Amino acid sequence: MVFVCISLFLIILTIYATWKEPAAATRGVLIESFAFQQNWHRFTKASGPDSLPFLEGLRAIGMLTILVVHSQLPMIRMPVKNPEDFEAQTNHFVFPLFNSGNTHMIQFFFALGGMVFGLSCLNHFEKCR
Repeated sequence: MVFVCISLFLIILTIYATWKEPAAATRGVLIESFAFQQNWHRFTKASGPDSLPFLEGLRAIGMLTILVVHSQLPMIRMPVKNPEDFEAQTNHFVFPLFNSGNTHMIQFFFALGGMVFGLSCLNHFEKCR
């Protein structure tokens, strides 16, 4: 119930901030943070030639995906009253897709993390020269 309330609050705040955003005189920090147009502008503009913030964003999306899939893994070991229903769910065509997607997402997450770490180290070495 708390999750639903927080989600509804954030959705309503985003809608209000996006609607209110064109009036720059009344814009505050909270409204600017949730305004769709302002964030889309920040998301699409390049901050510099050596800056790769989209890699951090992809890494965050990958991490969240891995956490969501891993949170469902205890369900496999949980005793159930009707194992036939659970087996029917695991035999569904979507279940292998989620499992293989989880494996590929972990590989993607580690490769992306290594790339971001390597680039940050190279930038640090370049500055220390």
